[in-house]
Amino acid sequence: MSDSLLSAFLNIEDFYRQVYWTAPSATTVYTHDYTLTYSGVTWLHSVNQLWLNVPAVEQDIYLRLADRFFRKYSAEYSVVFTEPLMPATADWLRTHGYAERVSTPILMLDGLPQPTHTHTSGRIVRAGLQHQHDLLRILYGAFFIGSEVARCIVRPEQFENPAMRHYLIYIDDEPVCCATILLSGGVAGVWNVGTLRMYRRRGLASALLIHALREAADDGYTSSVLMASSMGRRLYEQMGYRWVGHTIYYGLMHG
Repeated sequence: MSDSLLSAFLNIEDFYRQVYWTAPSATTVYTHDYTLTYSGVTWLHSVNQLWLNVPAVEQDIYLRLADRFFRKYSAEYSVVFTEPLMPATADWLRTHGYAERVSTPILMLDGLPQPTHTHTSGRIVRAGLQHQHDLLRILYGAFFIGSEVARCIVRPEQFENPAMRHYLIYIDDEPVCCATILLSGGVAGVWNVGTLRMYRRRGLASALLIHALREAADDGYTSSVLMASSMGRRLYEQMGYRWVGHTIYYGLMHG
């Protein structure tokens, strides 16, 4: 396993742990080999997870445990793993009736991004508890996510965690762009970078990213990792990010 992939894997896992697995509504079982977590919402299969920590090929007991765990809640769920960290896991899952739901590229960068354009007139702040409403407003508007997910991402106690940093850009005192940085696994994880639609294509997200990662670098975190959307991957690669793997979500087919 490469050091880059291990760093990425640890940061991604820690983000899910801090944001979703420990949420007040969640029921979570931890073991060395896997994590089982139910978000409290039956249909939220993206964060109702069998999270694999080790290659699970031929370990059918994991699937039986997940089936029994989620059946108690009548909940949909995903089996989550990282490629190329866990080769052959996808083939193993397909033979058991699972199909890929989504595959998200993991990108890493040593040093600061080099965007082609940044917005310079916005006011950037590191968000505190008093900014919680503004963060939620952007998460709802930029990602169209429900309150169940958004309120996990910006819970009040997270503002007291020095490793998790929320940022906002204001234009004319209106919050228009947000991002979250998690310092974990030896890298700065970049999460939930979002801009309200009418303010996009102005370099706001790039400016916010540079600001946040400069602060992380000042604290010794000079490399960053992110999970890019299909639309965002090209933009991040233009900034210097390189592909190191995928986080993959598989769900059980019905019928």
